[in-house]
Amino acid sequence: MTSKQVRRLHPISVVYFLIKTIRELIVPLIFSMVGLISSLGIQGILWSLLAIVVAFVLLVVISALRYFTFSFEIRDRDIKVNSGIIVKKVNHIPYDRIQNITVNQWFFLKPLNLTQLEIETAGNDKKGPEVTLSAVDMSLKDEIEAHRNQVDELKVQAEPTTVVEPEKNKTKIISEYKISTKNLLLYSATSTYFLTAAVVLIGYSARFFNDVPEGFKDMMYVNFSIEHFGISFAIGASLLFLLLLYLVSILLLVIRYFNFTLTKTPGRLNVKYGLIQTRTVSIETDRIQAIKIHQTWIRKLLKIETIQLVIISNSNKKDTEKNLTVMPIIGTDKTREFLAEFFEEFPEIKYQKNTRLGSTIYYNLRNALLWSLPFIVAGVAADVLVFKSFYTTLAVVIFCLWLVIMPSLMEALRANIFVIDQEFVGLKFNTMYSQSQVLFKIDKVQSLVKKQSVWLEKKKLASVKVHYRSGASGKSINLGYLPEKIINELMSWYRAI
Repeated sequence: MTSKQVRRLHPISVVYFLIKTIRELIVPLIFSMVGLISSLGIQGILWSLLAIVVAFVLLVVISALRYFTFSFEIRDRDIKVNSGIIVKKVNHIPYDRIQNITVNQWFFLKPLNLTQLEIETAGNDKKGPEVTLSAVDMSLKDEIEAHRNQVDELKVQAEPTTVVEPEKNKTKIISEYKISTKNLLLYSATSTYFLTAAVVLIGYSARFFNDVPEGFKDMMYVNFSIEHFGISFAIGASLLFLLLLYLVSILLLVIRYFNFTLTKTPGRLNVKYGLIQTRTVSIETDRIQAIKIHQTWIRKLLKIETIQLVIISNSNKKDTEKNLTVMPIIGTDKTREFLAEFFEEFPEIKYQKNTRLGSTIYYNLRNALLWSLPFIVAGVAADVLVFKSFYTTLAVVIFCLWLVIMPSLMEALRANIFVIDQEFVGLKFNTMYSQSQVLFKIDKVQSLVKKQSVWLEKKKLASVKVHYRSGASGKSINLGYLPEKIINELMSWYRAI
């Protein structure tokens, strides 16, 4: 029998609660400080320091109260968790409802042999894990897994025709992959992560600039305007900023995927990675919704790609639990070998040629131009009124057309569907900067919607929307203006379920 002794988190969880809260509030705190300093000068600095001290003390008190009011019990059939400072909450988590236990180990927890456990359940209606045990002994995960296996065995034993698999076989490693230093650097260097970071920083800068007092803005215009330093300086500073952002993004990705390891055990895949925070994710194979093969354009030129899993999860942490990376980087000529080793039930993806490619391109470009034409006209008119220059107007027209035409052209060139066999279908689609292949099993597709106007029916073209589960919600893939024959084959394939 299992001891029902009430357990508590390690006292260092107070630090974890504090760091988590500060991380959530750091941006508004910075904006508030800048506003006070800009409006009150020296007094603003003093008030900001006082506010920081008071806020820090309050956060420490709240974090301590969270620690003292949090407890849990590991019982025979479930985990009981008590929490709440003002409103008391009691949560019972049956072992047979647990979908996944994710292990996160921050650097300051390693010397103490502690870790953080995120427990997800099938019935959780919130985005995120059902329960987070922020600082517990590393052996706790094995203890919970032992109870899960015991409950599973009791269920299996109730079926007399079923053979119970020995416990030791469930942890036997069938296949294993560890990323090399060369591949880790190549993956980090070919990522477009820094472009996303640049857009986010520009957005934060715009928000910050709106909160700055007018007097401070006037000073910035006078001392840091393009007229003051020159266009060459502005271009050079922008390029230097992007280079710095690119190098920082490489460093962050190296830290994030450091020592990336993928192991396959019976019925489960295990992914472990990270330097500052070591993250371990175990995925039951029946939770895999699809396999996604992803390429940015720079990786396409280098003939390398990334393999991800689309899975069911309640976690809302970035894309880790929605599109779980199981192979950061691999040569396109080795992808089939990797899939056969780790996902032997998934067949090789083979596509038929789109015999109506010209029509697919035409309708995609036509629709994009019709939708964007009013915005292009407005942009050109504004440019004519402001600059009154033929060359700047021409540049605006070319830029706008490029923004409209390129995504539509890329989408049309790559869009394709191929029913592989009675169980699997492959989809191809493009964005402006990347291309993807997704391999679905028939029982993982939530629904299919065929769309066809009267005019397209005459042209024997159609579109389709494929709905599937991803993370804690649903997603869809739209493929438009493909030959009707391909769409009908897909619909017939799905109706056979």
